[in-house]
Amino acid sequence: MLAAFLFIALQPAEIVCEGAYPGHLQGVARDGAGDLYWSFTTTLVKTDQTGRLIKKIDVETHHGDVCVVGDRLYCALNKGQFNNREGKSDNWIVVYGTSDLREIGRKPAPIVTHGAGGIASDGKRLIVVGGLPTGVQENYVYEFDLHLNFIRKYVLDTGWTFLGIQTAAFGDGRWWFGCYGSPHELISAEADMGNLSRSQFECSLGIIAVGGGQFLVGRDSTDGGNGHVGSLLPAIGTRDGKLRLSHGQVQK
Repeated sequence: MLAAFLFIALQPAEIVCEGAYPGHLQGVARDGAGDLYWSFTTTLVKTDQTGRLIKKIDVETHHGDVCVVGDRLYCALNKGQFNNREGKSDNWIVVYGTSDLREIGRKPAPIVTHGAGGIASDGKRLIVVGGLPTGVQENYVYEFDLHLNFIRKYVLDTGWTFLGIQTAAFGDGRWWFGCYGSPHELISAEADMGNLSRSQFECSLGIIAVGGGQFLVGRDSTDGGNGHVGSLLPAIGTRDGKLRLSHGQVQK
């Protein structure tokens, strides 16, 4: 907990990713050394913990949320349609090396019916989330092992959320899911996907669990005609599955 506190305390109020990119921010992740990974739909970016650019690569659309396990960066990719009731998505889990963003491998994930958009790990397994057709009153979470083998599907009794679930993270013994909407929404669940919580909070562009109740959440803005700029704001989690921005931060 002390390390998490010091990490947040020593960070600026906002970490801004260097550069502007054609696609908007889809997800963020952090490795054990503190380096950050940003998915901008068609660009993957690695920065240090202050946002200084280390490496960037062009990738195919639609690269979504990302997560790190060891020296591997996992990304949810959908090359088909999102939110289609007939399941016209084309889903993949793509694996990159964290050192140089070199693609290590990929595997199709056709079980993710409405479009893979988010991915997270508790260090032992991966879970993938994604799109949802209008009016469907439950969300779906797909569990894989770290070799990308499908394990099981969870049905979450969340009620309908706009376009499903966009981002995911695991921290403090809970899963955290960011959703679009007006207002944006947060869904949280215990490790076994039980004890659901639903509240209003914007974390649909990325969630990083730092530990000890500390989080970083993604934001996206446009830099004139130059493209999209990503940033991270510090946030605090509660035991009942809610997030709030840290003192002095304004929801945006």
